[in-house]
Amino acid sequence: MSQQKNKIIRKEIRKAVQDDLGISISWIKYLPLKTRIKYAVKIIRGKKG
Repeated sequence: MSQQKNKIIRKEIRKAVQDDLGISISWIKYLPLKTRIKYAVKIIRGKKG
């Protein structure tokens, strides 16, 4: 269940980044996890306004 949820969240983040920045998100997987989370939070907050 948790794994499924994470997959969905990851997909949402990927979509958000592509929408906002128009770039591939492939580079994010090379970042450390904490940095990834920081980016994700920033992106999601930015989406909400």
